[in-house]
Amino acid sequence: MSFNEAFKAIADPNRRKILSLLKKGDLTAGEIAEHFDMQKPSVSHHLKILKQADLVEDRRVGQHIYYSLNTTVFQDLMSWFYDILQKKVMNDEKARIYYYSHCMQLCIRLISDPFFAG
Repeated sequence: MSFNEAFKAIADPNRRKILSLLKKGDLTAGEIAEHFDMQKPSVSHHLKILKQADLVEDRRVGQHIYYSLNTTVFQDLMSWFYDILQKKVMNDEKARIYYYSHCMQLCIRLISDPFFAG
């Protein structure tokens, strides 16, 4: 997994919406497409990018391909963020306060994002 690919993939609001839909359960491309006002090839393109970033996995069941979240990648991203913060702020009190306050702001933004909403 490349972090660059993952960040590029989640930068697009359509792909974040796909991830949000898959958070609720596995779906076929057709079921995902029902939630968008775009052609099915465009949805397939977004799914391809999410798969290349390892954010989404697919499995064939009969004639259908079901897509699901790969939560391992999200855990890797969070771990990466945590490691950066720990290295940066370990011995610097001002940096620790600054980064932890920004981390809290980021958490608040993430909580309010529909992708993370229950």
